[in-house]
Amino acid sequence: MKTPLRTILANIRNLQPESAERVLNETIEQQSKEYAELLFNLSKVQLARALDVSEKERKPLLKRAKKTIKRALKIETTGDCLALKARILGHQISITGNWKIKIQKALQVKDLLDRLEQIEITHEDYYLIRGMLLLSASSVPEFAQFLINWFCNSRIKALINASSYEKALQCLLKYKKSTMEANFFIMICYLKMHQRKQAEERHKLMKKMVAANLYEKELLVKARKELAKT
Repeated sequence: MKTPLRTILANIRNLQPESAERVLNETIEQQSKEYAELLFNLSKVQLARALDVSEKERKPLLKRAKKTIKRALKIETTGDCLALKARILGHQISITGNWKIKIQKALQVKDLLDRLEQIEITHEDYYLIRGMLLLSASSVPEFAQFLINWFCNSRIKALINASSYEKALQCLLKYKKSTMEANFFIMICYLKMHQRKQAEERHKLMKKMVAANLYEKELLVKARKELAKT
């Protein structure tokens, strides 16, 4: 007899991410493919682990989380799964210095957002992800432009041409949660737009928050460094 999904999720609630990952992996092997939600939660756990280790250690864990959410999407396409995959890709973009890879993954995020618009445009993370994508596209340096021409991909060119710090900020301000991540990227937008006072206000909000993981601690350090540049 199969264990109800709610019971399984309740059992992992108080476990450490590594233990929760092991339990979910074992459960998925035992249950039928109808448990796409288990895969979604496994990917969330794997992402949580990835965000609490150094960038060097983060890469393989993000790869694992992406592989898991792809399995879930093969079973069922949901807004939560699309948004989670887009967020994982966003974290992969942030830790690579290879602009070819950055551009490829940014286009994947754009495709996921287009699909999310079709099935659940009201998803709580939609504006956060789109704002981060627009900010990333607005920040492509001149030396990376040759990659865009090399790809000869009109969608990439259209994404960059349609992006701006103002549009990124508009999306991020529509995000309803006040999180460390959201405030950091809003702060960056203000700095890019030469609005230092507003940027400092966002930094103050960040400093009042308790970092939930190593990634959020990194954002605090990066925020301080970005403000020091201006």
